[in-house]
Amino acid sequence: MKSHLNWRFCKPITTKGNLPNDWEKQGHMMVLRIAYLVRVSNLPPSLVVNTDQTWIHLVPMVGERTWEKRWSKDVGVFGGDDKRSIIACVSSFANGALLPLQLIFQGTIKRVLRKNHGTQIGLNHGFHFTMTNDHWSNLESMQEFVNFILVPYLNNEM
Repeated sequence: MKSHLNWRFCKPITTKGNLPNDWEKQGHMMVLRIAYLVRVSNLPPSLVVNTDQTWIHLVPMVGERTWEKRWSKDVGVFGGDDKRSIIACVSSFANGALLPLQLIFQGTIKRVLRKNHGTQIGLNHGFHFTMTNDHWSNLESMQEFVNFILVPYLNNEM
């Protein structure tokens, strides 16, 4: 394909976030602020938590790479515009402990908590399933995260 069609195996183009010019310095300063607060407050590592939310595509693309003519401006992939997704709230502590996931779906709680094997496994491991109108995190879902995942962990640690 390379020699006869002048094609190359390439990755689809995605929009990248713009980082500020001093992103490394900002990251370093954040670490110093956290270290200072931990030291001054005498916090144990089991109480220093980092939480982030990540978007999970429910219908994966056929592949992360495809064949396209060399020097093409736009590289499309089948399924790349499918927007069905959930949000996963992931947390870890400075001592290496990981919290169960909070998974945020779009729809109704009945549809989210259907009786199936995967849901039951998640519930057995402390996962918290919730929903919002658009699958994005909101104040209510964050309050649920604190009440159903973070507080029970902290109560066990203290």
